[in-house]
Amino acid sequence: MRKILVLFCLLYLSCNRKDNELSLCVVKTEYKSKKINLIPSLIIISIDGNDKNTIAKIEEGKLSNVILYSIKKKYRDYFLLHNPYEKSKTPNRIKIITSFFDANRSFDNDSIQHIWTQKEIEKTLKGDVGLVFPNDTIKVKMCIAK
Repeated sequence: MRKILVLFCLLYLSCNRKDNELSLCVVKTEYKSKKINLIPSLIIISIDGNDKNTIAKIEEGKLSNVILYSIKKKYRDYFLLHNPYEKSKTPNRIKIITSFFDANRSFDNDSIQHIWTQKEIEKTLKGDVGLVFPNDTIKVKMCIAK
């Protein structure tokens, strides 16, 4: 009986544990447009938090891709991690290259030409991201403004 009581106590404590000690969040997402069409534009995602294991994986160059959940699934191939195998000097800033917004295409209909404004791009990119590692994907939510 004591073993069952101890087991329930441990289960209760482990389930009610706060995840604050291992959390990351997206602080902001910046879009830097290149005026020359031969060079893809740059998206910089700034993350903050104290999940040392994830930060260490990013520093070691183990990050293989980034998923932008605000982008429709069929368009996510247009967004690529910049230097995916390079060791990162700033693990809290992840760079993604894209030419999606420069090609003047629409989310709703591929045949409609749509010129994106800076505000539309920033609104579209705002949202959660997924950090893809070889055997793991970590979803990072937007930081809640205090």
